[in-house]
Amino acid sequence: MRSRVLFFGCVFLFCSLFATFAQGPGEDRNNPFRGLIARMTPDARLKYERLRRAEFASLEVIRTRLDYQETADTLKAPFQEGDRIIFSLLITNNSIEDIVFARVDPFQEQRLDLTRDGDLLPYLKSVSALLIQKDKAILGRRVRPITLPPGETTEELVALPDWYGRLQPGHYQLTVRRRFIYGGDWISTPAITFDVNPRDRETKEKMHEASS
Repeated sequence: MRSRVLFFGCVFLFCSLFATFAQGPGEDRNNPFRGLIARMTPDARLKYERLRRAEFASLEVIRTRLDYQETADTLKAPFQEGDRIIFSLLITNNSIEDIVFARVDPFQEQRLDLTRDGDLLPYLKSVSALLIQKDKAILGRRVRPITLPPGETTEELVALPDWYGRLQPGHYQLTVRRRFIYGGDWISTPAITFDVNPRDRETKEKMHEASS
């Protein structure tokens, strides 16, 4: 237990200093944290490299059951315009050892690729600006350590309105990428497709009145 705490402390110190001092490729030799990696114990370095490469994990994105009454059939049905569209990201540990990683926030650890009728959709402007900052420094303060035993799966929510706003009617394809440490490799889910159908005029008017 103590070695795990020390490892996490070392990793988060690394992330913070890397975010503060890391420069462009030509200035990498000036990054003061390079020496800390070299001074890691073999066990800590191995754990760090596992998180950086993310080869232990497989990812899958599935539709989320938001109501206990939803069945497998209803989960296959198209969304309706105006629905809050949320998916689940499943992370499975395919290695033979426990994996310990941090859960900070989705904008730190996830990236989405969403197309509508074949066209790649941009993120909300506010999200694009936030992601630029997230790629420069670690902004999350609430860190939740996750221990994932071999063969076990953990779940994270992927709320599309938080990234794209309200989705218009059309045929969509979604891929989610995840990393497990700042500066680590991104791994991807297989693509999932879904449809958003337009609501009839009467329903739209009722929704508008309810939100007014």
